[in-house]
Order: sequence, then structure tokens, then C-alpha cells
Amino acid sequence: TMTSLQTVTLLSLLLLVSTASSNPKPHILQCAGSTSSSCQGKLCQVRCQDGHRVELECEHGSVNMKSKQAGGINQLEVTCGSPIDPKDFPSFPPCFPFCQYQGGADQQQYQGGAD
Repeated sequence: TMTSLQTVTLLSLLLLVSTASSNPKPHILQCAGSTSSSCQGKLCQVRCQDGHRVELECEHGSVNMKSKQAGGINQLEVTCGSPIDPKDFPSFPPCFPFCQYQGGADQQQYQGGAD
């Protein structure tokens, strides 16, 4: 059974995690060199070439990064991103990237590439 102290501690932790997840306050990361980001499910990570990094849990599995540069140091403002809609992705013909274009400007026909 849980003691009252354990219950209070657990509730405090849950409140802290809930607040951090819904809080749009950006994480500030100072980087020298290039940066990269990746998300696996809701767990997202932004990494700097110099080894600095930040991990955050993002409901939609994406991050936004704003960069400011001063004195050779990038200051990244990292927040969770919005939902990603597949309709926003570019579309390509089925033969891409090996298409051969045929026709004029008013006729866009593509033929499969190397056979």
C-alpha cells in the first residue's frame, strides 16, 4: 500500500509531467556546429554537433526549431510541432525519380525510366 507521502509525491510528479507536456515554453539549446532532430513516436530529440542535446515528449511527434546566431554559437529555440498532414507532402509520379518527360507544357505525361 502507498503511504500518504508516496501518494503526494506521485501526484506532484504527474502534475509536473502534465504541465511540462502541455507547456509551450521553448527549450533553449546552445550549439556549435550543425544540428539534427528526430522523433520516434512522441519522443523527440534535438542534437548538436558539439554534443549538446535536448529531449522532449511531443504529442504530434514533431519539433519546431528557431535559430539565432551570435558569435559563432547557434541559439536554438525548440518547441513541439503541430500535427503533420500527409496532404502537405509533395506528390510525385509513380516512376519518380526515373521518369522520362514526354509532351508539351499542356500535356504532362511521364514514362517509366531505365528498364
